[in-house]
Amino acid sequence: MRYWLVLGALLAWAARQRMNADGMSYLDMARQGEFINGYWSPLYAALLAIPAAFAREPEWEFPLAHAVNFALFAGCLFAARRLIRLAPSAPWLAPFAYGVAGWAILQFVTIAEVTPDMLVSLFVLLAGAAVLRLRAPDAEARHGAMLGAILGLGYWAKTAMFPASVLLLVVLFVFPPTPMRRRRGIAIAALAFLAVSAPLVALVSRHVGRLTIGESGRLNYAWYVNGMQAQSGWLRADEHGVPANPPRVLHESPLVFEYGEGQGTYPLWYDPARWYRGTASPFDPKRLAAAVASNARFAAKMFFLDMGGLVAAAMALFWFGRGARAPYPRDLLWMVLWPAAVLAMYSCVHLEYRFLGGFLALFWMGLFALLAGRTEAKLEAGLVLAAGLSFTLPFALRSVEEVSLGLAPDRSHLEIARMLRTDRIATVGRPFRAFHAHLAGARVVAEIPDAEAFWAAPDREAILRKLHAAGARVLVVDPPPRGSDVVGWEPVDGAYLLRLGP
Repeated sequence: MRYWLVLGALLAWAARQRMNADGMSYLDMARQGEFINGYWSPLYAALLAIPAAFAREPEWEFPLAHAVNFALFAGCLFAARRLIRLAPSAPWLAPFAYGVAGWAILQFVTIAEVTPDMLVSLFVLLAGAAVLRLRAPDAEARHGAMLGAILGLGYWAKTAMFPASVLLLVVLFVFPPTPMRRRRGIAIAALAFLAVSAPLVALVSRHVGRLTIGESGRLNYAWYVNGMQAQSGWLRADEHGVPANPPRVLHESPLVFEYGEGQGTYPLWYDPARWYRGTASPFDPKRLAAAVASNARFAAKMFFLDMGGLVAAAMALFWFGRGARAPYPRDLLWMVLWPAAVLAMYSCVHLEYRFLGGFLALFWMGLFALLAGRTEAKLEAGLVLAAGLSFTLPFALRSVEEVSLGLAPDRSHLEIARMLRTDRIATVGRPFRAFHAHLAGARVVAEIPDAEAFWAAPDREAILRKLHAAGARVLVVDPPPRGSDVVGWEPVDGAYLLRLGP
C-alpha cells in the first residue's frame, strides 16, 4: 500500500497546476459556498471548500484541490484494506487486491482530474466492505444501516450513484451475501439509503423546480444519445425542445451571445441545468442502440487493450479450474454483478474511464476471489503475478514520465490571471479552459464560439462595442490565425488580451 501512496502523492504533485472544466465549476461552488446545483453534486464541492478557505493566493487553489484528491485516494486504499480483510483469503489475494485497487483508481480516475469520481470510488469500496461485513455471522441491523448510509453519501457525491445504489440493492436481494435471513439487512440498507438521499432529492428538486434526483442524467441523455449539441449555448427552439432560459444573442454573424447575471466563472458550465432548461429527452430506439453500440466498443477496448493481462489471467484461471468440484462462492457474485450492471447503466448513455475506477477495482477483486483455489497453487500464483505485472509495470513507466513533466508545470493561466485586472471578460472560442478567469475572480459574461469567423468578420469594431455594452472589459483569445490584425492586443503567455474600456 505504501508504494501506491507514494506514487499517488507524486502524481498529485506533478498535476498541481492542472485543471479541467468540471473542476472549475466545483471550485466555483466551493468558493461561493453554494452547494446545491441542478447538475453538479454538493459533497465534493464541500470538501474542496475546506482547503480553499486557507488559499490566500490564487496559485494555491489548484494544488490544494489536488491535495484533496490525494487524500481521497488514500481513503480508497484504506477502504480497500478493510475490504480485503473481510474477503475470503488466498495467499496472493491481499497484494493483488492492493495493486488492482491502486492501479484502477490512478489509471482510470486519475488524481489529475478534479472531479468527484475519486470520492465515488471511495464510497464504492466502502460499500463493498460494508456488504462483506454483512456476511459475518454476527452481522446486525446497524451493519445494514451503515451500508445504506454509505450509498446515500455516494449519491451526495454524484447523481449517478443513486441508480447505481439501487442496482446494488437489487443484486444483493437476488444474491444475498449470506443466508436468506440476511435479506432483512438489505431491506434496512434500502431504508437507510432513502433516508440519507431524501434531503438532497428535496433540495435539488426545489432548485430545479420539479421532482428530480439531478439533471445530469437527463442532459447527458439529450447530448450523447439524442444528438443535442453539448456544452454550447442553446439559443432557439428545435427538435430537443424550447429553451426556457437561453443566452441573449448580441450578434448573429459571427454568433456572439452573453449570459447576463449568470453565476460562476463560466455560467453555462456552472449550472447547465439552468441554461438547458426545457430540454426534452424523447426515447428513440435507433439513437439509443447507436449509443449503446458506441459505448460497447469503448468498453471492449478498455477490457481487451487496457486490461488485457487481467482478462487473460482470469480466463486462464477459469480454464484450469473448470474441473474443480467446489461450486463458485455465490455470496461473492455481487462483486462482479454490481460493477457489470453499472457498466451497462453508463453504456446506455455515456461512458468514460473515470466513471469506473472504483467499480473496476471491485470487479477484479471479486472475479479473482471467485476463481481462487480451483487449480494448482503455483500455477494460480504465477498467473496472478503475471496479471499484476501486466498493469503495474506499464503504469509505473507512464508515471515516471508524468512526474518528470510536473517538474515544469504549465503556469500560463496564472500569468494571464495576473494581467486581466477585471472581473468581467469575454472570450473568443470556447471558454471551458478559462482557468485564468477563475483564478482572477472574473466571470465570462459573453463568448464568440467561432474564432475563425471572428477574425474574418468585417464588422469587428461593432462586435467589440456590443461586448463592452454587455459588461465585458477584456476580450481573451488564443493565438489568432497568422496574419491577423492584432494591433492593440496584449500578448500574454500564449494568449492575447484586448482591453475594451472601463
